[in-house]
Amino acid sequence: MFGALADLLRRDLRRVGVNRPQLFERSDVRQPLRAHDLRATFVTISLATRKDETWIGDRTGHDTHSMIAAYTRKSRTWNLGELGPLDELIPELRTASIAPPLPHVSTIQPNSQTLNRKCITSPSRTT
Repeated sequence: MFGALADLLRRDLRRVGVNRPQLFERSDVRQPLRAHDLRATFVTISLATRKDETWIGDRTGHDTHSMIAAYTRKSRTWNLGELGPLDELIPELRTASIAPPLPHVSTIQPNSQTLNRKCITSPSRTT
């Protein structure tokens, strides 16, 4: 499942004109960008910008301190501020005009039913 998601991510990046070889390269010291890398980036920057573990876990599905703590060391060296919308931060995405929409993008708009997940509302959640 995640391999297919990574393939879609890399394909979409190429489709909109992101041509940074280091995102797609496989070598002894590098692997192609994975969908999980986006999650890891989110956790690292969230820790660096002083979000608490419950806030992070609610958004990522990490449910133990040790899962989130694995990103702490890297977060101490982050000094570029909050993570913003990727379509604004990545120059190639900022200027891309995508038409028609990507075929795997959902057209369903989130509502209170789709946003009310157990991990967000559970009173038993611990930090």
